[in-house]
Amino acid sequence: MKKIILALLFLSALNSALFAQIDKEKAIKPRHELKIADLLYAQSHYYSAIEYYKEVVRQKPENRYAKYWLAMSCLKASDYENALRFFKGFDEHAFGPKEKMKRVEKENLEIYGLANFYYGVAMKHNGMYDEAIEKFNKFKQVYTLEDKEDWSKKADNEIAGAEWALANPNNRKVKVKSLGDLVNSAYEEANPIAIDDTTIYYTSLNENDLVFVDRKKDMPMYHIYQSKKVDGVWQKGKKLPDTFQDEKFGTGNAALSEDGNRMYFCKCFNNEVDEIICNLFLSEKSKNRWSEPVKLNEEINSPKYTTTQPTVRTSGDGMEIVYFVSDREGGVGGMDIWYFIRTARGDFKGPRLLGGGINTTSDELTPFYDNTENLFYFSSNGHPSIGGFDVFVCHEDEDLGWSDPKNVGKPINSTADDIHFVREAGKTSGFIASNREGTTLIKGRYKGDDLFYFEDFKYGLEGFVFKSDENGEAPLEGAMVRLYTTDPEGNDVLVEELANVKDSYFFDLKPDREYKVEVLKTGFNSSFEYVSTMDLPYEDTLNQNLRVDKSAVMLKGSLYDDTDSLLAKKLDNAIISLSEVLDNGKLRNLLTRKLTGENKDFLFDLDLNKKYQLEVGKDGYFKKTVALSTMDIPESVDTIYKNIMMNAIQVGKSYELANILYDFGKATLRDESKLVLDELITILQENPSIIIELSAHTDNIGSDESNLKLSQARAESCVAYLISKGISKSRLSAKGYGEAVPIAPNENEDGSDNEEGRQKNRRTEFKVLKSF
Repeated sequence: MKKIILALLFLSALNSALFAQIDKEKAIKPRHELKIADLLYAQSHYYSAIEYYKEVVRQKPENRYAKYWLAMSCLKASDYENALRFFKGFDEHAFGPKEKMKRVEKENLEIYGLANFYYGVAMKHNGMYDEAIEKFNKFKQVYTLEDKEDWSKKADNEIAGAEWALANPNNRKVKVKSLGDLVNSAYEEANPIAIDDTTIYYTSLNENDLVFVDRKKDMPMYHIYQSKKVDGVWQKGKKLPDTFQDEKFGTGNAALSEDGNRMYFCKCFNNEVDEIICNLFLSEKSKNRWSEPVKLNEEINSPKYTTTQPTVRTSGDGMEIVYFVSDREGGVGGMDIWYFIRTARGDFKGPRLLGGGINTTSDELTPFYDNTENLFYFSSNGHPSIGGFDVFVCHEDEDLGWSDPKNVGKPINSTADDIHFVREAGKTSGFIASNREGTTLIKGRYKGDDLFYFEDFKYGLEGFVFKSDENGEAPLEGAMVRLYTTDPEGNDVLVEELANVKDSYFFDLKPDREYKVEVLKTGFNSSFEYVSTMDLPYEDTLNQNLRVDKSAVMLKGSLYDDTDSLLAKKLDNAIISLSEVLDNGKLRNLLTRKLTGENKDFLFDLDLNKKYQLEVGKDGYFKKTVALSTMDIPESVDTIYKNIMMNAIQVGKSYELANILYDFGKATLRDESKLVLDELITILQENPSIIIELSAHTDNIGSDESNLKLSQARAESCVAYLISKGISKSRLSAKGYGEAVPIAPNENEDGSDNEEGRQKNRRTEFKVLKSF
């Protein structure tokens, strides 16, 4: 447990979010899986341990040991739902007739003695407070080992937290929302610092894929990032300058002095026993330049213990009190909050253990001193909490003692772990790190810590976004919602913009104002509603659902060779143009895109109730034209999928032109034949790089000489027509083959006439001679 908290001191339990690099196919045999799982658990690789314990349970459902440690691994990995599920399976384990119950009783005491306690913890993390209280009380009754008194106190603390949660429902006017996927990666983000209204610093691993490690040097490093808020959206973070980074150490947990001229931050590493040790460094700013960071003295940075998570309290005489967290000797127990003093001359005094009732025998983390309100915030799992680590607040009394810590309650605190609470200077808003519901998942399964924004409010506007469909209304995800007010001239002024709204939206409103709220999403008509806080009673929340009607659908597809029946390989390096077919039949080009090796799919937004045409061109292929229509598209359809099959230009291959007809024994083209040749003209116009031979063929009625002469005349008639329509003579060649190249027999085997075969032989073809 100590190692886990040490990791949490830097950010969160990093090791639980890493996968051990084990080649299961080569190195592991089934009978060793339980030993491997135990080793991974001991090394805090909980995600990997979960997979191995699961495999043991699948093979041997009767294995209680694997069930228990599977539940424990899920709990340590913050997978509270599955922890509850597997603890339930362990608790309700069905014993077989051959089970020796005396042995079971001994195991329940010596191996699984804490099962009821941790089962209660899992229940508490899932908001099942009544059930958790019952389980903790059962634990106190049945647990009889030597450390019963210590564990009973822990159980009492958990019970007190559950009772507090039941007695204090969420009745605060506070809204908590994620900073979004541009800031929050699948792994951990933490330590937010509000620089100004639109800038934060934070610490992050900045990884969205599973991280595998098999050696200490493979451990990924944390860094300090900066994010800017643009149009209400927090943007992707960028690393701070190299002054605050170190590729040999993880860097993070920064704190700024009130004047912004001193930054305290941590560099962390794994020591020889794989414990995370953090040291405090200081960089000072002069003339807009930050100095090279200096490691603080060894009294502050103990070589054996971690020193991390600073926060700066400012005194009017130029003195600073820096609170931090450490597991050093002399504390109350677990991780405690300490402090040192930086004098106005730059000297350091301390460190000293923070007095009062703040520190407990469990763990206190992430202190934050609000210099505006003179309030001290910290997270703890040693005071009664509604989840795991909760945020608490206290203040310094007139006699310089500390008031009793108070739980800040929901929704700042959740059933999960809530740490790194900070407030924006002079505001009722701020940031927090949490693994609560809404956290970005690693591969959709594993949970780290994300940054959230909270804001106290008196007036609020909230609602859902819906789309109309044939069944009435359905929730719409991914919309943008904007809030406007008006200036004295009556013009709209953007107040806030929420991008990629997943379900509901929320805005903080000011009293005695008129507002407009607008919803926008590609493919839908925008809509808006007016709301007002004029003459509203004190502290009220307005509800306004927003509805939009679909105005467009997305066209999505790819290009394939027409011989690729399995659609196995997409074609790229093609040009695709989208045009609207107007009522008069003319085309209005909308846009043209190139499909590249990186993006082989085409995507277009098509307005409803219109006709379109796609034109696709690719070197080595005949140009393709595809007609499309968005008439009568059902409301439930958001995307039309259309794959286009392309015909490769094959030099030397003959293509038959069906229904090229002539009068008997003549070479004059009929009108219906010209319609077919018009299609060939289109092919030639669309593919100006090809030169063709246009050939004519006859059956074997008549002499060879007359058939050859007739076929040559017919081929020349076709070429003459093409030239008359603007096709260059240099691209055309006429060739009559007479009866020399049949594609079907002219007579049946018994010598009778084969009319069907003769019709096939009387044909006109074109063949590609060259393609540039």
